Amino acid sequence: MALGNPTGWAVITEFQFQGKWFVIGVAENTIRNGSQRHFKMYRVTYELKDDHSYNVTTTLLRNNFCDHWTRTVVPNAYPGQYTLGNITRES
Repeated sequence: MALGNPTGWAVITEFQFQGKWFVIGVAENTIRNGSQRHFKMYRVTYELKDDHSYNVTTTLLRNNFCDHWTRTVVPNAYPGQYTLGNITRES
């Protein structure tokens, strides 16, 4: 455990966090009666901006085409927490 980090979790900087992340599983907190969605692996790219927000671009294969959408997350009052901004879709 690092000094000053009582949780024991690794502390990474915003620069270390940016880049490509590959989603291989999704956990949800909703109950679906009889309708299960099947997720495929997809990619999320976090691009750090000068104001410490991130452009977040998601890319997945849908109907044999790459589907992309971008949204912005901005830091809120609590360290390590972000608020969702705009969403734009590019097909």
